[in-house]
Amino acid sequence: MYRNKSIGVSIPCFKTGEITIDVVKDILGYVDYVVLIDDMCPYNTGNLVEKAINSPKLHILRNEINSGVGASTKKGFEWLLKRGCDLILKIDADGQMNASDIPKMYLPILNNECEATKGNRFTNIDQVKDMPKLRFLGNIVLSFIAKFSTGYWELFDPTNGFIALDSNVLSKLPLKKLDDRFFFETDLLFRCGINNVLIKNVPVNINYKNKSPTSSLNSIKEIPNFFIKHVLISVKRIGYQYFLNNFNSGSIDLIISIFFSFCALLVFIFSLVINRFTNIFSSSSTLIGFLILIFLAFKFYKSFIYYDCSNNSLYRKIKSNY
Repeated sequence: MYRNKSIGVSIPCFKTGEITIDVVKDILGYVDYVVLIDDMCPYNTGNLVEKAINSPKLHILRNEINSGVGASTKKGFEWLLKRGCDLILKIDADGQMNASDIPKMYLPILNNECEATKGNRFTNIDQVKDMPKLRFLGNIVLSFIAKFSTGYWELFDPTNGFIALDSNVLSKLPLKKLDDRFFFETDLLFRCGINNVLIKNVPVNINYKNKSPTSSLNSIKEIPNFFIKHVLISVKRIGYQYFLNNFNSGSIDLIISIFFSFCALLVFIFSLVINRFTNIFSSSSTLIGFLILIFLAFKFYKSFIYYDCSNNSLYRKIKSNY
């Protein structure tokens, strides 16, 4: 127990094997509950851990079918919530995350600095050098997209799977609606954003050298799926934060930007039609008008992005102080 607060960890596992034994052993020294969810792992990771470790803190759950990292993590969250756990973390089973970072993850929540924390892998230059170059580039691109779709511009590494939440916050989130597979991390942030949960960046150490060699994530295959889901949650977030739950100057900037974009599209279509039936190219005045509309649309969209970056994070900080 830490300051009369119980700490629990949900560890989804699939294709990790014996390395998870060391992961669980390390984590047990820092928390009160460890829930390992064996997602029909072909390496029988749950059985390996159960035979190797005898601890009243360890609880192993098994999925009857392969349900995905999101579904497994949620299963662990629900188990910990039912046990009345005060602070809940999610850690991967592949050995990339260090158990020694656990106190850094939960102490800001205990000290009322935030309601949740998110690990940040990019504060240590030496660690970044060890990261595979393709993965580094992919993480940077995905992180930027996730910033927009979730509204958490202040989080530098939003796709990181190392996260800690106050159970009061977690219990208010619609866990059943969260994505069951690899989009879980981003979907969780999206739900937190809708509820204006204050999340703090925490520097963490990542080990890319001694991790589980097999990954079930096919990055190329997931690109269309991730793109569609990012678009959907972006639309939902903007709808909730700027029109349903609130209406502010950012809402006005976005409406004006859409209006000018629509006008520019009409001018473009009109020019194409004229050219198609008369073989006459658009006049210079039409071209100038089109460019002005594009400029105005971009200007107001930039104002919306600025508002989105600055005011949402400020609102979350102010809200958490009350």
